[in-house]
Amino acid sequence: MTSPAPDPAASPDSTPRRFAMRFTSTPRGANLARRLVAKRLEQWGCSPGTEAHESMVHIAGELAANAVRHGHVPGRDFRLCLTTVMHTAATTPPFAA
Repeated sequence: MTSPAPDPAASPDSTPRRFAMRFTSTPRGANLARRLVAKRLEQWGCSPGTEAHESMVHIAGELAANAVRHGHVPGRDFRLCLTTVMHTAATTPPFAA
């Protein structure tokens, strides 16, 4: 019998965390992508208001807006993927400012 895979959002020392989702290629889709990235980072332990959180949310929002503005093709969505790489105890902790 195998044990269930660990929940990446619950364990700080687990394998790299990943968030991926498709969004409609509209301004509303880009806004939703930015908001979901902010929420996922918070769930992963990156506190809102920190420089790391704000920077990552801003970058994700800009990339999503660019996908909508410059890559819009009717009937096609864009995909956003966010991956964190966990650090060992000997290195800088994730989301360090």
